[in-house]
Parts: sequence; C-alpha cells; structure tokens
Amino acid sequence: MLYLLMSFISVMNAEFRGKPLQGRELKFPSNYEGHVATDLKHSLKTQPQFDGQIHDKTLRLTSKFDSFTYWNWDRPPSGMDCPLKLVDWMDIAEIVSFSCIIAVILQLVFLQQWESSESYL
Repeated sequence: MLYLLMSFISVMNAEFRGKPLQGRELKFPSNYEGHVATDLKHSLKTQPQFDGQIHDKTLRLTSKFDSFTYWNWDRPPSGMDCPLKLVDWMDIAEIVSFSCIIAVILQLVFLQQWESSESYL
C-alpha cells in the first residue's frame, strides 16, 4: 500500500511495502508533453521475439501528461537526480538551438553584406 503525504518544501513523502520514499513532481517545459503508448500487435500474453531481427511496432497513443512524479528510495530529490537534469536539459537544448539558428542567420546576413560590398570594389 502506498501512503502519500505532502511536505511544505514540495517534497513528497510516501511509503511502499514499509520502505520510505521521497519524491517530487516535475512539470515539462511549456512546449513539451509526455505520451503513453500501447503496442497494438502484442498483448501481455504474447512473448517478445529475440531473434536479432528488427520488427515493426504499431503503437497507439492512449494518454498525454504534462508532469510526472519521480521517487528516490534513499535520499531526498535533488538537482543531481536524472529526471531533474532531463527537464533542465530540455530548456538548455531549446536555448542552444535557438542561439544556433540566430548565429546562422547573422552569418548569412554578414556574408550577403560582404559579397555585396566586394562587388563595388
């Protein structure tokens, strides 16, 4: 049985089979969302194939979510946890990719100005 208590510092405390858990809810950045997908071809009764071949999968999206809760067994949630790093890297990747696009546009504009100034010489 899972017992859930919220503390005042946004750390959730729970217990699972007598073991203490500490967790935190993470929200995705505004332009991201999570999806839950179900494999249509295989049910729980069929065994997966491990024959070294690549098999096509047909997935159906069953639901969406914009936040999730992760739990630690042995320590409170911190900035060193992988789920928190994942959400941080989503923000960083967006900033870096936007910066790269701006840099390319500036290079193209500079190159156009350079080529047009050479034609006057």
